Amino acid sequence: MKIKLCGFTELDSLKLAISCGCDFVGFVFYEKSPRYLDINSAKFLFSNIANDDVHKVAVLVDPSLDFLKQLNDNLDINFWQFHGDEDIKFLEKVKNSFPKIKIIKAFRISNKEDLHNVNQFNFITDLFLFDNKIAGSGNHFDWEILKNFNHQKEWFLSGGLNINNIYQALEITKAKMLDISSGIEIIKGKKSKELIIQLMSFLKQNISAQNS
Repeated sequence: MKIKLCGFTELDSLKLAISCGCDFVGFVFYEKSPRYLDINSAKFLFSNIANDDVHKVAVLVDPSLDFLKQLNDNLDINFWQFHGDEDIKFLEKVKNSFPKIKIIKAFRISNKEDLHNVNQFNFITDLFLFDNKIAGSGNHFDWEILKNFNHQKEWFLSGGLNINNIYQALEITKAKMLDISSGIEIIKGKKSKELIIQLMSFLKQNISAQNS
């Protein structure tokens, strides 16, 4: 099981998430998001990440290549995560421009038809992510949609996951990678240390039970 906690804007909760053992930490560079982070604030957070084993993810919505270059010039990014309408041609340009940074392509899911074009992105992406149609809303889509889908890439389950529904989500989807943002918030856009601890403890117990 790989865990990505996303939407960090301040240092204490970020350090806590890393100390609790998450594998990926996400930062949202999209101005309309309540979790928006500007480059200068991100530089401060990145400079305080001492653990080289945690993957740093820049979450984006239809960015320009120029903006990606700004991020790349200022931050040690491991993954781009694209949540907009980025097409294959754009992702090819990204891969050619930033060959060392891996690509996560997010797909907004509300019905099975939304999965039809997913595997067209196999050759250009490193990981998939399946999210609710309205990303960041705190709601989840119908997880049954992912049953029997022929995934040709490793993928994150995302969208409205929290400590009260994750077990059911895992039972239905058999997901091996989870992306959680609103599920570690009490106030939208502000991470809760208590929820981070509860969630990571729950997931570690669940992983241990699965492996025993």
